[in-house]
Amino acid sequence: LAQTLCPDASISVNGTTYDTANPSGSETFLGGSFLGCDSIVNVDLAFFDPVIFNLDQSLCSGGSVEVNGTTYDENNPSGTEILTNAAFNGCDSTVNVNLTFSNAVTFELAQTLCPDESVTVNGTVYDADNAAGTEIFPGGSFLGCDSIVQVTLTYLEDAVGNLSQTLATGESIVVNGTVYDVDNPSGSELFANGAFNGCDSTVVIDLTFSSFTVALATISPTCFGDADGAIVVAEIVGGVPPFSLYLDGELFQSVTDLPVQLGNLRAGQYDLLVVDANGDETLLKPVITQPQEVLVDLGPDQTVALGDSIQLDPLLNFVPDTFGYSTTQFFRCSGCIDPVVVPTNTITYTLTVVDAAGCSADDALQIFVDRSPDIYVPTAFSPNGDGVNDRFTVFVGGQVIGIADFRIHDRWGEAVYVAPSGFMPNQPGFGWDGTFRGEPLDAGVFVYSLTAILSDGTLEPVSGDLTLLR
Repeated sequence: LAQTLCPDASISVNGTTYDTANPSGSETFLGGSFLGCDSIVNVDLAFFDPVIFNLDQSLCSGGSVEVNGTTYDENNPSGTEILTNAAFNGCDSTVNVNLTFSNAVTFELAQTLCPDESVTVNGTVYDADNAAGTEIFPGGSFLGCDSIVQVTLTYLEDAVGNLSQTLATGESIVVNGTVYDVDNPSGSELFANGAFNGCDSTVVIDLTFSSFTVALATISPTCFGDADGAIVVAEIVGGVPPFSLYLDGELFQSVTDLPVQLGNLRAGQYDLLVVDANGDETLLKPVITQPQEVLVDLGPDQTVALGDSIQLDPLLNFVPDTFGYSTTQFFRCSGCIDPVVVPTNTITYTLTVVDAAGCSADDALQIFVDRSPDIYVPTAFSPNGDGVNDRFTVFVGGQVIGIADFRIHDRWGEAVYVAPSGFMPNQPGFGWDGTFRGEPLDAGVFVYSLTAILSDGTLEPVSGDLTLLR
């Protein structure tokens, strides 16, 4: 019995099951032949290879496939399906499903536009009235999935200026090439890309006409921020006196004689309405300019070591008429605006400057003095005559101007070296040579003590150990 079966098939011979786990054997049927003899069945089975297909596929989000009546999607992305007798040899076939999913490609289109601008996405117009939305491009991504564009537009404010002005009858102004006069007193002009943000700007013109004209002059405040500026009504041509002067909507005064000065004003633009006795009026917009602010800057606070100098270097935006410091202590010059100072203690300098108009400014600078003396004393020396470290001496910085006392003692307290009067530091050829009473001392540890004279005359004691090497 030689047969080829499907992988999961089996046969039963003489009560014995033959399958992939038991593919061959021999069965004896007692008296089974037509002669009454035994008959023997030799079983030798072969099996087809399993038919397996792996369905590995990438789908777009929301996609699905159906296999053997089962739907596979993002909620059920994998599984195994048996297709009965579906193989070419009549056996079952197996499909292993393994799906992956790609999200739709999303792009955010966020733009800031001018008020009259628009963009078109996927055939839809987006503008100030339709500033946001979602557009889907089926199969638009490189994977073949849908692509989504999220549109979010913001709009700049309209740049609109109002030109309201009162002119004398017969006068006119030209705006953007258009003449506005008594016959054409109002309108609007569009300046393409005229706003600071590159959008269009609009000027709305609204003119009124009077039977008289007013000549003005302005006087700036004496100093920056002062309130002693003025508007001078120098002359009025035409009209019927007396004239009422309204400043920013408030009656300032009624006048007959000119010129007249409207004083005690700060810098800025004002609305000056002039009304004659017949009620005829003219509106003017004089501007009082701000004088330059007087500024002085001494810079940030500084820290210097005792004995060091620093130059005060003020920055000014004008040429001063007069100046003065709150103190001239530690100055190296007299009457100079940028003095070199050598402070011995922390001090604050305040500089006050005045221009020719009497406007003043001031600034302060604090100088911190680091009084820690820069004193270096070696920890060892070797007086062996090799020319290197043969003498023990003291090294100091600029804040030390001398050594008042310098002594070295042995471990029993006996002074083995006392520096001579007028001992000067920073001299490698001077100092202790390691001898006592003309005899070289043995190697060992000694104690030094000294008193440094600082640049301000104060004394600073210093002591420590040193090692003599042989």
